[in-house]
Amino acid sequence: MAGEGAAHFKFADINLATCHQVNLYVPRPAPPGGIVPHAIVKLPAGSASDLLLLYDVSCIAVDKYGDCVQEGRLDWSEKPNSIVLAAPITLLGWGQRSIEIRSGATGEIEGTFKHKRVTKLKYLCAREGKVYFASIHAANKCQIYFMVF
Repeated sequence: MAGEGAAHFKFADINLATCHQVNLYVPRPAPPGGIVPHAIVKLPAGSASDLLLLYDVSCIAVDKYGDCVQEGRLDWSEKPNSIVLAAPITLLGWGQRSIEIRSGATGEIEGTFKHKRVTKLKYLCAREGKVYFASIHAANKCQIYFMVF
């Protein structure tokens, strides 16, 4: 695993049984300072793409062979700590004080959830069309919320 601050230049798949590495996606041209990967999101079966590769402000959809199917931009207003697929084409990006709801197909913002008196928002899990998260106010005080999609 690369150390913090190390430059990353690709997304790779590693077979743990054989330790064989396969490049999933390499940005062309390679950015001089590398890329900052956010997430690899597995898409539901039957989708035209298999994975969404999210880095910097880019969103790349790749098929099961690693071929780029679609490219897009996700101009987050706040760098997300985590990203989750909430519905077949809806992405949620968790920032420190807000959750951005974006279309996975176009990258356009569909909504924002902001909390005025929150210290931190934390993604918990997604189940049956609901996304659960915690609003942490202090070391001993938090509230659990869910969104329905």
